[in-house]
Amino acid sequence: MDILNNLNPQQREAVLAVDGPILILAGAGTGKTRTLVARAAWLRAIRRALADAPNEVFGYLTGRGVPQLRTALADYLNRVRGTVAEPDHMVICTGYAQGVTLLRLGGHFPGGTVLHWADGAEGRGAILSGDIMQVAADLNRVSFLWSYPNMMPLAAATVRRIAKTLAPCRFERIYGAFPGRQVMADGAGAVQRSAARYVGLLEGSQ
Repeated sequence: MDILNNLNPQQREAVLAVDGPILILAGAGTGKTRTLVARAAWLRAIRRALADAPNEVFGYLTGRGVPQLRTALADYLNRVRGTVAEPDHMVICTGYAQGVTLLRLGGHFPGGTVLHWADGAEGRGAILSGDIMQVAADLNRVSFLWSYPNMMPLAAATVRRIAKTLAPCRFERIYGAFPGRQVMADGAGAVQRSAARYVGLLEGSQ
């Protein structure tokens, strides 16, 4: 932004401070006036932006955040951090109710959690499972193991509990721990079918 051009980091910090009055202590010729002029312009810009913004941008909207804010943040990250962030791939939350939920499933290790993003997958819901539920080679199924390197299974009761915990959650997709391991449709159904088959094999006789 032009207002911040030609300011050093300390001057920028003073200009961007919005939590009350500031005190600038500096010697002659160090840019105090330039900083104060820039701060006044910054505050005017903030007031103008707030006055011009429509009422709906101050509400919750969806769990992904206000589109204008996602666009501005993506632009900032790309410019300052050298990322390739895209607004449509960003989530900005205002309070836990519109954000994401950590579900403690245990299993693979005590306290193991997955993340439920209710508004993910274009509003159809998504689970970020890591290796608590491993997306299988058959991308319509997940697996439940206590030790993946040693292929040691979880107890049937634990798998049943994991499925029961996830049953109330709505999610279309499951993003696993590794690239290419995603369930892209009917993720909730995939969990319940996989759990039922897994429990059946553990408790049955082959």
